[in-house]
Amino acid sequence: MASTPRALRTGEVVRAVSDFAAAAANADKAGFHGVELHAARRYLFERFRNSEVNDR
Repeated sequence: MASTPRALRTGEVVRAVSDFAAAAANADKAGFHGVELHAARRYLFERFRNSEVNDR
């Protein structure tokens, strides 16, 4: 079962950045050289850019 999205607390931001950095380092070690982000009709981008839509 998926969890409900919520805003990060200030104290959680450093951990999230650290987790992303570790994931990027692991991907590099595994031979990945890029990320392909699919966002059909800009929906994903709009969810994060638009203050009317992004209520987290």
